[in-house]
Amino acid sequence: MTKLIPLTMLCLLMAISIMSAQSHKKLSISTSIGIVPTYTGKNVKTEVPPLSIHLDYKLSNNFSLGAYAGYTAATSKPRLLTDGIVSQVENKTANFALRGAFHRDMTDKLAIHGGILLGYSAFNTKEMDADSGEKIVRERNVPSPYDPDAPKGQPFYAGFVGGKYSLGNVASLTAEIGGGTSIVSFGLSFSIK
Repeated sequence: MTKLIPLTMLCLLMAISIMSAQSHKKLSISTSIGIVPTYTGKNVKTEVPPLSIHLDYKLSNNFSLGAYAGYTAATSKPRLLTDGIVSQVENKTANFALRGAFHRDMTDKLAIHGGILLGYSAFNTKEMDADSGEKIVRERNVPSPYDPDAPKGQPFYAGFVGGKYSLGNVASLTAEIGGGTSIVSFGLSFSIK
């Protein structure tokens, strides 16, 4: 978690410096919800769908730089372990990243883009008793459905492609494949001059 603070500060400083650059360029803020979480499978239940927000600044007609944040939470289905405890694992993930993208206008209303995220994922994972909901704390080297000594976060990179369909001068519908918190996401984007 202590590594998260410098990365968040870096993202904020980048966003502020981007916004304070040339005022005639476009700034946009986008929010989206993922329909295909990165945690998928028949034994996983999504508690909080993948949510993301990003702030992008167009440095030119074809390139933008921005800051990204995403969050999701998932819980495994209860499972009987060899020690007789029925447990489940809860995982909450927050992603923070810098985002660079290339853009191409296809028509007056439709634009496509693709790019890369470079960031940090922070994990909050815990094992719980499926019946009581209490956290289970295991001794080292005892069988567990996850590694309790695993890092609480790690750097990540991801690619994405997407599109925007303009609803007017300010709002657009967005869709993306790849990237941070969800494999497929849809949302709204608002342009600020």
